[in-house]
Amino acid sequence: MIKGLVGTAAIEAMMGGRDEDGATDGDLLTRVIEYQDGPAAAALVRRHAPMVWGVCRRHLASAHDAEDAFQAAFLVLFRRAQSVVPRQAVGNWLHGVARRTAAHVRAQVARRSMRERPVGLGADLPAPPPDRDLPGAIDAAVARLPDRYREVVVLCDLQGETRATAARRLGLPEGTVASRLARARAMLARRLGGPEAVGCVLAAAPDLSAAPAAAVRLATAVLAGRVGAVPAAASAVAQQVGATMLTKSVFGWGTRCCAALALGFAGLTVVGVQAGPLDRAATTAARVPAAPTAAAPVPKRPPRPAGMIVLDDCDPVYEGKPADKYLDNLTLIGQNGVKKYRVSGFNGCETSGSSRMVAGDAGRGLIWAVDMLADRVRQFDLDGRETLTINGVRPYGLSIDPATGNLWTTCKGEGKGEQTKVYDVRGKLVATHDCDGSDIVYDPKAEAFWVAGERLTKFDAATGKTLFALKLHDWFTPSLDVDPRTGDVWVALRADPRVAKSGHRLVKFGPNGKELAVAPLSWVDAGQSGPERVSVDRADGSVWVGCRQGLERFSSEGKSQARYDQGVLAVQVDPAGGVWVVTRTETQKLSPKGEVLVRVKHAGPTDMAWIAPLE
Repeated sequence: MIKGLVGTAAIEAMMGGRDEDGATDGDLLTRVIEYQDGPAAAALVRRHAPMVWGVCRRHLASAHDAEDAFQAAFLVLFRRAQSVVPRQAVGNWLHGVARRTAAHVRAQVARRSMRERPVGLGADLPAPPPDRDLPGAIDAAVARLPDRYREVVVLCDLQGETRATAARRLGLPEGTVASRLARARAMLARRLGGPEAVGCVLAAAPDLSAAPAAAVRLATAVLAGRVGAVPAAASAVAQQVGATMLTKSVFGWGTRCCAALALGFAGLTVVGVQAGPLDRAATTAARVPAAPTAAAPVPKRPPRPAGMIVLDDCDPVYEGKPADKYLDNLTLIGQNGVKKYRVSGFNGCETSGSSRMVAGDAGRGLIWAVDMLADRVRQFDLDGRETLTINGVRPYGLSIDPATGNLWTTCKGEGKGEQTKVYDVRGKLVATHDCDGSDIVYDPKAEAFWVAGERLTKFDAATGKTLFALKLHDWFTPSLDVDPRTGDVWVALRADPRVAKSGHRLVKFGPNGKELAVAPLSWVDAGQSGPERVSVDRADGSVWVGCRQGLERFSSEGKSQARYDQGVLAVQVDPAGGVWVVTRTETQKLSPKGEVLVRVKHAGPTDMAWIAPLE
């Protein structure tokens, strides 16, 4: 039992107390879990009750039914508090639980109405009000948003908090909250049929005065340990929803549900149970069966697919054949070096630059690859089946927006020079920007794209707005990569043959475009092709540079750390550790010390190659 709480009056006093605005949801939940802190628990109820009540009322016509679902959602929270991962995601977690408790109660109501329906009426009964479906669609669309966007919508649009308050609770800068909220609303507009649908989301925010009475009754029961005060219907719903959480993810996002928590549901009997919500000894004892039984295994979420995607240029012939007879290949390699599939029939060619001609989207199970001389981009699933073709485009580089799945490409424009084009996952062109570039990379810290050509340009991913563009040089920029920890970007610049004493170099720019470091690549012969690809290690910010004359690793400050004589066509740091390189004859995985760990042979010798992680 939470210490220091005596009876309903004390709970009601807490419910009307301060909201502890200085504490994040994660801080409050930690105090509830580790110290059984009553005021922290009450603050969580007070913060999230309006949103939970709104979800329940949007799904349930009866206020009584909505109250059962509402109380059940908070019972699940306080009985399964350790399931909230990360802990600051209380709003996200509760939104998903409230949808499930409301759906469960709605199903119960439907079954009850079927049993009570008079004989002979059947289909003559009126259908449910049609406007119930739109709010349900709104909550479903919100639930499908990526975590970082859902949490700001839940706080700002469904709970009515200001951006400043949301920023404090999430531990984020207010500007980040504002940009994520704008992007989330744009995503909702696309999913729900237009900008006016976002107004429906805003209108769906509940009356903040609608829930307090139910919240006080719930807090009285849960915080004082008097579970018998909770209606039997709410307790039963909480038990059933909690049981499904042991075997399914609640909303398909990062919440991990644990079966063996001491905060289980077996102690939630309706009469005579005096265990507090976090009284581990009492609830554990209540769950001990009369005879030992084997615990059911908790199904694990399938591992996220991972690996490396390699596009080669094995066929020396690039014209005169039917389109499907060319022998350049797309290969998917697993982390263990096992070739998952190899698809032939691509027609590439040796070309300067174009270092990012393949891209992987593990979350959606998609791989994109450029079929250069066929002027098309091809989409494949993880079994090697081609699922889409975008014709009439010849990109120099590809990058994925992880929030939307949109494909950003730098490509030859239609009589307008080079452009950056954006396609959705169905291949529809959704945006075009007049921006030259040979390479493009997504910046997860800023939620932006960097494009490198004669200029270095940074775009806001949500709006497509150009944040800035600065002049690099008049020659050629083959590759760039971003440090996701800091938002800094490394750019490889090739020597300009028209300028005396021009040399290959690696340049680091800050998130605002300020030049931070320059690393000369003096060991690379200025008369040769120069750096082909750079790749940043997200673990420590070190950066690998590969070219046909060798491979070099630099520190995050631009100091040389190691150099290897083996020439490479492409290099890619593995998010799981190590680095992959492509040579003329094979793809290799190297340890940080340069030791070869994995070898995968090409279908034949290749003079050009492109590699990208499936992530």
